[in-house]
Amino acid sequence: MLRLDDILALCRASRPETDYWIATSGFRLDGPAAAQLAEAGLTGVCISMDHFEADRHDTFRGRAGSFRQVQRAARHVREAGLVLCLTLCATREFVSVENLEHYAKLAGELGAGFIQILEPRAVGRYDGCDVELSAEQLALLDEFKMNVNADPGRAHLPAVIYHGDYQRRLGCYGAGRWYVFVNSAGEVNACPFCASSAGSSLDGPLEEVLERVERSGCQAYSLGPR
Repeated sequence: MLRLDDILALCRASRPETDYWIATSGFRLDGPAAAQLAEAGLTGVCISMDHFEADRHDTFRGRAGSFRQVQRAARHVREAGLVLCLTLCATREFVSVENLEHYAKLAGELGAGFIQILEPRAVGRYDGCDVELSAEQLALLDEFKMNVNADPGRAHLPAVIYHGDYQRRLGCYGAGRWYVFVNSAGEVNACPFCASSAGSSLDGPLEEVLERVERSGCQAYSLGPR
């Protein structure tokens, strides 16, 4: 959201059928910004919400008031008619049936269309840390996903997408098959979970970069090149 004008320009320059999303903490996502994004053709917004309790989310994010920021941004997204996704980094400390149920309830109250679950990885702030979930926790997340998505009695809750599960089963959905991921520096990656750049979208023919993505596939979750 520090580069709102660039996001708007990208959306307006794309074909009408292009499915554009942004991932954000909710920073600077106010009413006017959400309305401009909707007018420009953005599909939806993924907002990181890493706990249903305000103080624990703020601690995870390292910034006081970030939970209130999520709540405000979520309201503006819904009021603008954009699809709202809430993104959970499911840490070892968080993964329990009770916590997941509380999270889904709050996500529904905030108007989320779906929840996406991300597994912690030893990169970024976790570089060099032992953060991988246990087999039992992975199974619990998969069971939660299936229960919410398949139980008619939970139709009022947002749908759940659990990336790690389908990536282990089917491989990466990105890598030029369905989408590519462009980071804030303009580097083109197979998906948000793969840190192997295929090149810059700002230098040289973009077609060549996209061809490299398709040939190499995703380095994090791959069943082989396309």
